[in-house]
Amino acid sequence: MTRQAMKWFGELALCAVIVLLFTSATAAAQWLKIPLPGTPRTPDGKPNLNAPTPRAADGKPDLSGIWRADSQRWNENLLPQGTDAPMLPWAAELYKHRAGTVRRRSACLTGCPMG
Repeated sequence: MTRQAMKWFGELALCAVIVLLFTSATAAAQWLKIPLPGTPRTPDGKPNLNAPTPRAADGKPDLSGIWRADSQRWNENLLPQGTDAPMLPWAAELYKHRAGTVRRRSACLTGCPMG
């Protein structure tokens, strides 16, 4: 490697480290434990998840704020535990096939190293 290429690589690595540091600093700045004013609350002080959706001045839902799921379960399956989704027979067959083979097909999903 030439001296100029090594200098370019060093500058690129330094830029990557700087970007990583700044992005990790902004991730830590998410104030997930701070109660936001205007959040509807129950008598015990917890957020009321059954409250109506706040609306903006134009009547559209106001979805601003901090969004974080307490559990990844709702990202995987929206149905209550112990229930099955109503599906057409062909869709149920396809779902069963994919649910049974997805872990074997993708090493990335199981955490195994590839190759």
